[in-house]
Amino acid sequence: MEVTAQLDSISTDLIDLTEFIDRTNNIREWKKGQAVRLNLQGLSYAEISLILKMSYRSIARAKKEYKQQGVLGLKLKYKGSKNYLTEVQKNEVKIWLLEKPERRNISEIERHLIETYDVVFKSPQSYYDILKNSQLTWQKSNKQNTRKNPEAIKKRTQEIVEILEEFKPDIEAGTLSVYALDECHVQGDDVCSYLWGDSKDREVIAINNERDRQTYYGALNLLTNQFIASPYGAGNGVNTVKFLAELKAVHTQEDSEQKILLIWDGASYHRGEEMKKFLTLQNHEKERQDWSIICERLPTYAPEENPVEGIWLQVKNFIRRFHYRCKSFASVKRLVEIFFKYQLFNRPNLKKYDAFAKLI
Repeated sequence: MEVTAQLDSISTDLIDLTEFIDRTNNIREWKKGQAVRLNLQGLSYAEISLILKMSYRSIARAKKEYKQQGVLGLKLKYKGSKNYLTEVQKNEVKIWLLEKPERRNISEIERHLIETYDVVFKSPQSYYDILKNSQLTWQKSNKQNTRKNPEAIKKRTQEIVEILEEFKPDIEAGTLSVYALDECHVQGDDVCSYLWGDSKDREVIAINNERDRQTYYGALNLLTNQFIASPYGAGNGVNTVKFLAELKAVHTQEDSEQKILLIWDGASYHRGEEMKKFLTLQNHEKERQDWSIICERLPTYAPEENPVEGIWLQVKNFIRRFHYRCKSFASVKRLVEIFFKYQLFNRPNLKKYDAFAKLI
């Protein structure tokens, strides 16, 4: 009989709690009711904390309040006029936010203010203001390769500085041109981006085939800022050799041949069999200082060290700006050609690149 009475009591409590949870519009009351209900159903504090993101202390306090006063104990004891933080508390919240990046979202701030200061804001704007006052902004996160090694990047950057210093006499004499080289792959859906449109009717950009793809090789002369770009079917060893032959032709005259120093990333086809054969043919039986084409690699996993990356970003922004003219992928490629033909980009500021800053 005693066990039956206990079960009946729990059943009644669960019904009352369910009605309370369904009825409340306050997130704190909802969490407190859920915590007590889950505990009555046999879940541990650890399990409840994981589900509701509540501290053990808050769960225990909610359980105690319910035991003493029933569902009335779960209701907030204050009105909106008391929903404020003192200046000291605001500074404490700012420090708490800056300690760990994963705390920088509204739900985490809301939970922290409830549990620590017993404060709930009526308007979401109050939470946004806390983030803003903590010098945090709404932004798109950047990705970073986990294999990126800052020390290795710094070391390789210094090695490039020393290489450029080694060839300084040839560079100043005009017998050696220094190029940063990279490839860009323009695709059919690259025209899609953020744009202004009717708030009630999302803008639609017609794309025949988002898999349409065109590869461009680009080389930036780090002294003259001349940018040479050419389209190819793909990025591979064969096309790399073709582009370098094209680049070499720019620096070959009837009576002389200017040497070229290429600085690029470590793509596999930059060091494949086709490139080895090409370089052997160009530099056969010559001393390094006399090579026709010298290749040096940028730091590994650090594309931001290549000034050409900034030009690729500008060309993609350019075609997005004129998306309404892109009726087909042929139109996209035509825009890219115009961009390169008229050099419609801002030259990269080499002062921002440690490896090339001394070239200026």
